[in-house]
Amino acid sequence: TRRREDGATAQRRRTAEAARQMTRKADIKRFWLLAHAWQSLRLARDAHALILGAPRYPNPEDPILKSAVTTMYVAYARPFRENRGLPRLEEVSVPDRLSDLHQRLLDYRDKTIAHKDKTEDAVAALVNHVAIVVSDGKCGVCPVIHFPSADELRRFPSLANAVLRWVESEMDKSYHQHIKPLHLHDGRYVVD
Repeated sequence: TRRREDGATAQRRRTAEAARQMTRKADIKRFWLLAHAWQSLRLARDAHALILGAPRYPNPEDPILKSAVTTMYVAYARPFRENRGLPRLEEVSVPDRLSDLHQRLLDYRDKTIAHKDKTEDAVAALVNHVAIVVSDGKCGVCPVIHFPSADELRRFPSLANAVLRWVESEMDKSYHQHIKPLHLHDGRYVVD
Protein backbone atom coordinates (compact mmCIF):
# COMPACT_ATOMS: atom_id res chain seq x y z
CA THR A 1 0.00 0.00 0.00
CA ARG A 2 1.07 3.54 -0.56
CA ARG A 3 1.81 5.67 2.51
CA ARG A 4 0.69 9.21 2.74
CA GLU A 5 3.49 11.78 3.24
CA ASP A 6 3.41 13.85 6.38
CA GLY A 7 3.82 17.64 6.08
CA ALA A 8 7.54 17.69 6.93
CA THR A 9 8.36 14.95 4.42
CA ALA A 10 6.40 16.72 1.70
CA GLN A 11 8.19 19.97 2.53
CA ARG A 12 11.62 18.28 2.28
CA ARG A 13 10.65 16.74 -1.05
CA ARG A 14 9.50 20.12 -2.42
CA THR A 15 12.66 21.79 -1.11
CA ALA A 16 14.88 19.11 -2.66
CA GLU A 17 13.06 19.44 -5.99
CA ALA A 18 13.37 23.24 -5.96
CA ALA A 19 17.07 22.93 -5.09
CA ARG A 20 17.58 20.56 -8.05
CA GLN A 21 15.89 23.06 -10.33
CA MET A 22 17.99 25.94 -8.97
CA THR A 23 21.23 24.06 -9.49
CA ARG A 24 20.78 24.02 -13.20
CA LYS A 25 23.82 25.82 -14.50
CA ALA A 26 21.95 28.25 -16.73
CA ASP A 27 19.68 29.34 -13.90
CA ILE A 28 22.58 29.93 -11.56
CA LYS A 29 24.48 31.91 -14.21
CA ARG A 30 21.41 34.00 -14.95
CA PHE A 31 20.75 34.79 -11.30
CA TRP A 32 24.44 35.60 -10.70
CA LEU A 33 24.52 37.86 -13.77
CA LEU A 34 21.49 39.78 -12.53
CA ALA A 35 22.87 40.11 -8.99
CA HIS A 36 26.23 41.24 -10.41
CA ALA A 37 24.50 43.79 -12.67
CA TRP A 38 22.43 45.12 -9.78
CA GLN A 39 25.52 45.58 -7.62
CA SER A 40 27.55 47.19 -10.43
CA LEU A 41 24.80 49.63 -11.41
CA ARG A 42 24.32 50.72 -7.80
CA LEU A 43 28.08 51.32 -7.54
CA ALA A 44 27.97 53.40 -10.75
CA ARG A 45 25.14 55.49 -9.28
CA ASP A 46 27.14 56.03 -6.08
CA ALA A 47 30.16 57.17 -8.11
CA HIS A 48 27.89 59.51 -10.09
CA ALA A 49 26.69 61.07 -6.82
CA LEU A 50 30.31 61.71 -5.81
CA ILE A 51 30.99 63.39 -9.15
CA LEU A 52 27.94 65.63 -8.74
CA GLY A 53 29.26 66.69 -5.34
CA ALA A 54 32.52 67.94 -6.88
CA PRO A 55 33.16 71.68 -7.26
CA ARG A 56 31.91 73.31 -10.46
CA TYR A 57 35.45 73.50 -11.87
CA PRO A 58 37.03 70.41 -10.35
CA ASN A 59 40.74 69.78 -10.22
CA PRO A 60 41.29 67.11 -12.90
CA GLU A 61 44.13 65.70 -10.78
CA ASP A 62 41.94 65.13 -7.71
CA PRO A 63 42.45 61.42 -7.00
CA ILE A 64 38.99 60.96 -5.48
CA LEU A 65 37.28 62.58 -8.44
CA LYS A 66 39.36 60.59 -10.95
CA SER A 67 38.50 57.41 -9.04
CA ALA A 68 34.79 58.29 -9.05
CA VAL A 69 34.80 58.95 -12.80
CA THR A 70 36.66 55.70 -13.50
CA THR A 71 34.34 53.78 -11.19
CA MET A 72 31.24 55.21 -12.88
CA TYR A 73 32.42 54.10 -16.33
CA VAL A 74 33.76 50.68 -15.27
CA ALA A 75 30.89 49.76 -12.94
CA TYR A 76 28.23 50.80 -15.46
CA ALA A 77 29.85 48.87 -18.33
CA ARG A 78 30.72 45.72 -16.35
CA PRO A 79 27.37 43.92 -16.79
CA PHE A 80 27.42 44.58 -20.54
CA ARG A 81 30.83 42.96 -21.07
CA GLU A 82 31.69 39.27 -20.91
CA ASN A 83 33.15 38.26 -17.60
CA ARG A 84 34.90 34.91 -17.20
CA GLY A 85 32.40 33.01 -19.25
CA LEU A 86 29.29 34.73 -17.95
CA PRO A 87 27.05 36.20 -20.61
CA ARG A 88 26.46 39.89 -21.06
CA LEU A 89 23.39 41.64 -19.76
CA GLU A 90 20.88 42.03 -22.56
CA GLU A 91 20.93 45.40 -24.29
CA VAL A 92 17.12 45.26 -24.29
CA SER A 93 17.38 46.64 -20.77
CA VAL A 94 18.53 50.00 -22.21
CA PRO A 95 15.75 52.43 -23.24
CA ASP A 96 16.01 53.59 -26.87
CA ARG A 97 16.05 57.27 -25.85
CA LEU A 98 19.22 56.64 -23.80
CA SER A 99 21.01 54.21 -26.12
CA ASP A 100 23.43 56.90 -27.34
CA LEU A 101 24.59 57.62 -23.77
CA HIS A 102 24.79 53.89 -23.05
CA GLN A 103 27.05 53.33 -26.07
CA ARG A 104 29.20 56.35 -25.21
CA LEU A 105 29.75 55.06 -21.66
CA LEU A 106 30.74 51.63 -23.00
CA ASP A 107 33.12 53.26 -25.50
CA TYR A 108 34.75 55.38 -22.77
CA ARG A 109 35.25 52.30 -20.66
CA ASP A 110 36.52 50.13 -23.53
CA LYS A 111 38.74 52.63 -25.29
CA THR A 112 40.05 54.86 -22.55
CA ILE A 113 39.94 53.10 -19.19
CA ALA A 114 40.08 49.35 -19.74
CA HIS A 115 42.31 49.67 -22.80
CA LYS A 116 44.42 52.61 -23.87
CA ASP A 117 43.90 52.50 -27.63
CA LYS A 118 45.91 55.05 -29.54
CA THR A 119 43.76 55.16 -32.67
CA GLU A 120 42.04 57.63 -34.89
CA ASP A 121 38.77 56.80 -33.15
CA ALA A 122 37.04 60.00 -32.03
CA VAL A 123 36.50 58.85 -28.43
CA ALA A 124 40.03 57.54 -28.03
CA ALA A 125 41.51 60.62 -29.70
CA LEU A 126 39.83 62.89 -27.15
CA VAL A 127 41.33 61.30 -24.09
CA ASN A 128 44.00 58.73 -24.86
CA HIS A 129 46.97 60.91 -24.42
CA VAL A 130 49.30 61.62 -21.56
CA ALA A 131 49.75 65.06 -20.03
CA ILE A 132 53.18 66.22 -19.00
CA VAL A 133 53.09 68.09 -15.72
CA VAL A 134 55.95 70.37 -14.68
CA SER A 135 55.94 71.55 -11.08
CA ASP A 136 58.82 72.97 -9.05
CA GLY A 137 61.26 72.05 -11.78
CA LYS A 138 60.19 68.41 -11.77
CA CYS A 139 58.51 66.63 -14.63
CA GLY A 140 55.74 64.09 -14.21
CA VAL A 141 53.11 62.52 -16.38
CA CYS A 142 49.49 61.66 -15.89
CA PRO A 143 46.85 60.10 -18.09
CA VAL A 144 44.01 62.37 -19.07
CA ILE A 145 40.61 60.93 -18.27
CA HIS A 146 37.35 61.96 -19.85
CA PHE A 147 35.23 63.91 -17.40
CA PRO A 148 31.52 63.40 -18.16
CA SER A 149 29.80 66.32 -19.83
CA ALA A 150 26.97 68.17 -18.11
CA ASP A 151 24.51 66.40 -20.44
CA GLU A 152 25.98 62.97 -19.63
CA LEU A 153 25.81 63.71 -15.90
CA ARG A 154 22.21 64.94 -16.24
CA ARG A 155 21.07 61.87 -18.21
CA PHE A 156 23.05 59.19 -16.38
CA PRO A 157 20.60 58.68 -13.47
CA SER A 158 17.74 58.04 -15.93
CA LEU A 159 19.84 55.43 -17.73
CA ALA A 160 21.12 53.71 -14.60
CA ASN A 161 17.67 53.69 -12.97
CA ALA A 162 15.97 52.32 -16.09
CA VAL A 163 18.45 49.46 -16.36
CA LEU A 164 18.21 48.84 -12.60
CA ARG A 165 14.41 48.60 -12.81
CA TRP A 166 14.73 46.02 -15.60
CA VAL A 167 17.35 44.04 -13.60
CA GLU A 168 15.18 44.12 -10.47
CA SER A 169 12.19 42.88 -12.47
CA GLU A 170 14.23 39.99 -13.88
CA MET A 171 15.62 39.20 -10.42
CA ASP A 172 12.08 39.12 -9.04
CA LYS A 173 11.07 36.60 -11.71
CA SER A 174 14.11 34.48 -10.88
CA TYR A 175 13.35 34.72 -7.17
CA HIS A 176 9.78 33.50 -7.60
CA GLN A 177 10.80 30.72 -9.94
CA HIS A 178 13.91 29.41 -8.19
CA ILE A 179 14.40 30.76 -4.68
CA LYS A 180 10.96 31.22 -3.16
CA PRO A 181 10.15 27.49 -3.56
CA LEU A 182 13.13 26.74 -1.27
CA HIS A 183 11.25 28.35 1.66
CA LEU A 184 14.44 29.82 3.04
CA HIS A 185 14.42 31.52 6.42
CA ASP A 186 15.38 35.17 6.76
CA GLY A 187 19.13 35.51 6.44
CA ARG A 188 22.03 36.20 4.13
CA TYR A 189 22.85 33.61 1.50
CA VAL A 190 25.92 33.70 -0.73
CA VAL A 191 25.54 32.77 -4.39
CA ASP A 192 28.82 31.95 -6.09
